[in-house]
Amino acid sequence: MSDEIEVIKPLLDARGKFAVGNVGGPGRPKGMSLADKMRYLLEPEREKLVGQLLKNAYQSEDVAASNRAIEIALSRIAPPPKQEAEKISVPGLAQAVTFSEKCEAVFLAVSNGEVSAEAGSRVLSMIEVYRKAFHTDDLEREINELKAMQQPITVQIKEQPAIDDGSELV
Repeated sequence: MSDEIEVIKPLLDARGKFAVGNVGGPGRPKGMSLADKMRYLLEPEREKLVGQLLKNAYQSEDVAASNRAIEIALSRIAPPPKQEAEKISVPGLAQAVTFSEKCEAVFLAVSNGEVSAEAGSRVLSMIEVYRKAFHTDDLEREINELKAMQQPITVQIKEQPAIDDGSELV
């Protein structure tokens, strides 16, 4: 990256309308976002900033403030690890035929302590997505069957012979 930071020009004119050359709307501004600029400027000084923050926190008489400062510093240096996906086995899930039976198998596994509530919730969410996809496929199949059953309706119009009653229209 260069040492120069691009300044973003205003997108609106004095009347609040889009500036000339920006007819299609603002779009995504060119150059770095404000957060990217801050990271770019702070990255070389990161260790010094965190060290100073910790030093000030240790010297502070306000315990709550110093604990919060340390917490912020640590969250920037080493954010808490994300929970790994739990590999689970739900008894009876593979044998369940209907969606309600599948849900019941998950509920039983959670209530018996075989699966955590969080994992059970994720499995139920997946079953719901699958159910919606299955339902959509079923509806599409039914629509296609109805379209196939439709036959074009033909109407024949017979001309009626002209009635000659001896009078002519004038």
